[in-house]
Amino acid sequence: MPLLVAHVLSVMLFLDIIRDYIRRFPRVLVLLGGFAAVIPDLDLVAYEVMNNFSRVALTSVHRTFTHQFYFPVIFLAAALMTWRVRIRHVSMGMFFLVVSFAVFVHIVLDVSLSGFIRPFYPFTIAATAFDFSWLVLWLGYQQFRHREVFM
Repeated sequence: MPLLVAHVLSVMLFLDIIRDYIRRFPRVLVLLGGFAAVIPDLDLVAYEVMNNFSRVALTSVHRTFTHQFYFPVIFLAAALMTWRVRIRHVSMGMFFLVVSFAVFVHIVLDVSLSGFIRPFYPFTIAATAFDFSWLVLWLGYQQFRHREVFM
């Protein structure tokens, strides 16, 4: 299971690369994106509350509703609706876009590194997972960026 710090730092790394090479946006959004990367794991708080009243299994709460691929789409819709709203020179649309990206990266990390999610949970309990090595992606990026082979 990716730890909390892995979610936060992965999102901050990806956002910083996007900020440096693709599109400039305020640096505070990189930090807020790191914080937003833990939003899907807020169901653990719900688990703790539910577990105080009755015994429930962790798998019946965690990675169910908040680990769906429609969850980042909700924040994407909020980004589209608030794109022109600005607070202190920061577009709320850009903020929600960063939150959507952070939640999406969190879900991809969980499904690729820690086992499974239930992508269509309310309708079926079927779980999906795939094994993937992020090291291969990083090495490919380094090869592309620096045009040299690692020894």
